[in-house]
Parts: sequence; structure tokens; C-alpha cells
Amino acid sequence: MRKILLMTGLLVCFYSTDLFSQSQPVPAKKKNTRFRSYNSLVLLTGQQTVSGGIQSVNGIEWNSFFAGAGIGFDFYRAGTTPLFLDLRKSFGKGKSQVFVYGDIGYNFTWPGNGIYYYGSNDKPNLNGGLYTDIGLGYQKGIGRNDALVFSAGYTYKTFTEYITAYPLCLIGYPCEPFQSEILYKLNRLSFKIGWRF
Repeated sequence: MRKILLMTGLLVCFYSTDLFSQSQPVPAKKKNTRFRSYNSLVLLTGQQTVSGGIQSVNGIEWNSFFAGAGIGFDFYRAGTTPLFLDLRKSFGKGKSQVFVYGDIGYNFTWPGNGIYYYGSNDKPNLNGGLYTDIGLGYQKGIGRNDALVFSAGYTYKTFTEYITAYPLCLIGYPCEPFQSEILYKLNRLSFKIGWRF
């Protein structure tokens, strides 16, 4: 009789434990990855001039890390379109956070962007070059997923200008055009304000 009571008690305990475990909802696993888009107006200042630009960076955020690709329009000294890889790391918890970022990519120059020089009959050709940008920023969370983003950084832009010049020549003497090549290395400070969603 003891064995029957013991077996019945164990079955009741096992059955009630099984029922209790099924009645409790399983919490949903928190998503760690999400799509993010950063869109900014840019103020560029350096030794030569003050200019502006716009940028759009889109990618994947995982915990406090972000990796994406960006494209922009950079009007400093000569119009270029930088295409670049963007990496970010955020610090802090909550909607408002501090972050650091780094960009590296290539500047594509716009056609018809050169300046005519005296003695030159051909408009200069421009070839693109390296584009980098590093800095830090602050994002102020607004609503559920959006944020107002401010950042400041140092950006470096290069491009090459090729000029063909035709000198004034005396009649009877050989007169050949000569080519000149100018490499621009532009160091700028960048200030951005934008929206993240």
C-alpha cells in the first residue's frame, strides 16, 4: 500500500509541475540587431574655405556597435561624392548616448569641376582619392527609435587635378603643350547635425 501511495504522490507532483511549467509564458528574446539610418547636414571648415555637405549612412546596429555604408556630397574646394564604410561604438545606456565613429572610403570627383587657367585651352581633369573621417558625437533619443545626432570630427580628402597648358610660342620654334599634376590633400574639421531612425 505504501508503494502505491508513494507512486501516486510522485505522479501528482510530476503532473502538477508539468502543468505549471506549461502555463507560464516564455519571455520573448530581446533583439540585439536592427537597421539604422543616419542622415546629416555637414559643415566643413579648413585652411582654404568653409563649405558644406550632406551624408546618408545606413547599416546594422548590434548591441552598442554599428557597421554600415555611407554616401555623401562634399562641396569643399571641389565637388566630390565620398563613398565609405562607417563604424560606430556607443557608450552608455538609455536613449541618449555618446559615440565614436570612423569612416574610410573613396572620393569620386564630379565632371566639369575644374577651373580654367590662363594659357590653358583644356579644362582640367579631376581624379578622386582617399576619404577619411573620425570623430565623436552625442545622440539624443526622441520617441521610441529616433534620435537627434550631433558630432564633430576631423576629415581628410584628396583628389588630383591634371592641367594641360599651351604656352605662347614664336613662329618657327617648336611649341608643345605641357601637362601639370596637382595633388590636393585637404584637412578639414567637420560638424554634423542629423537624424537617426
